[in-house]
Amino acid sequence: MYHLSEIEHVLSIYDTTHSFKETIRLAGYPSRETLRLWLRQRQQGSLPPASRGSKRATRPRHSNVTPEERIRACVRSFGDRNAIRAVAKELGVDRSSLYTWIRKYQEGSLPMKKKKSKRAPQS
Repeated sequence: MYHLSEIEHVLSIYDTTHSFKETIRLAGYPSRETLRLWLRQRQQGSLPPASRGSKRATRPRHSNVTPEERIRACVRSFGDRNAIRAVAKELGVDRSSLYTWIRKYQEGSLPMKKKKSKRAPQS
């Protein structure tokens, strides 16, 4: 769900860059389609609705949760649905992600180290 202030912030970045790609890179959201919609609504004079967006548009693609934090989260959540909900909210991840980590932890396949990025380091 995007707040009007978030939409205005993204549109101000677009006004500066005049680039979809750069706006999305700098703001970290939204998708191209959502940005096009907001621009079209602004051109028509209607305020963008503060409606619920898709999860994909509002959540980061990759989690910043370290493998050690994942293991601690698994141990804290075993067998307690309320704990799973609270831990997932605390870490800022979906419960489905936490359930996946728990399953992998029980199988012994939860990675202990973070995968190295294939991207070249930014300078």
